Amino acid sequence: MNNGKNLTMISLVTLSPDNFLKRYLIRKTWSNSVLFKSTRSVFLLGLSLNETINNMVMQESKNYGDIIQEDFIDTYYNLTIKTIMGLKWVSKYCSNSQFTLKIDDDAVVNTPVLIEYLKNITYNTSNKNLYMGNYLEKPEVYRNENSKWYLSYDEYNETYFPPYHTGTAYILSTDLVRELFEISLSTKVFRFEDVYIGMLVRKIKVDIVNLASFIEFDFDWFLSGTSKDCSKKIFYYAYDSYDFLAIWKKLRSEDFFDNLLI
Repeated sequence: MNNGKNLTMISLVTLSPDNFLKRYLIRKTWSNSVLFKSTRSVFLLGLSLNETINNMVMQESKNYGDIIQEDFIDTYYNLTIKTIMGLKWVSKYCSNSQFTLKIDDDAVVNTPVLIEYLKNITYNTSNKNLYMGNYLEKPEVYRNENSKWYLSYDEYNETYFPPYHTGTAYILSTDLVRELFEISLSTKVFRFEDVYIGMLVRKIKVDIVNLASFIEFDFDWFLSGTSKDCSKKIFYYAYDSYDFLAIWKKLRSEDFFDNLLI
């Protein structure tokens, strides 16, 4: 990765080892480095309990060279460990990239619009200690035992989490990545990855940028929207691979897209 030289953005994509199809789709669409020469992406994985899948991932890694993997079982509740692994990797191997995007596999990126946005951010700010995403200023802790986000008071005894950006997609200026990784070395791992990043961020001074207006969760609205509507958004939530492809196909068909290729 040449320390991210001349890169606007490195993307850290979190997904499970057995999700071969989604990695293929992401490589061919929004993270396509042929279309978007100033960006690169890597996939963050743990290990599967299925050795056949682990062997297939090993071969995939040899073929593409874009998989970051360490020795822990890949589960939802190990997502924090996976993200710390990504921060460590960027700090060591891609530190000259201007920005780092951490993103889930169920999000589609309007890459040309994002790159233009980041260029404007760079032009208008010092480009230091930026923390950008869908901001929750006073997120309440889930106490419903039927929720996958449930926490007991023994695990977390406050009513609210510290402010944080939701984990679907958030962006860090890469100078902040190293600082967060170093802080993580002395901060107890917390079950929810996006909350954990908020806990790390709370310990230092950052510039928070709320991108909520640039994120679209309504798939039906997107499909019926106009080019003008689409050009305002950066991230789209795809409920499955069919939605993912439908979103990308529409983005590719919009006139603004071809004019913004990087």
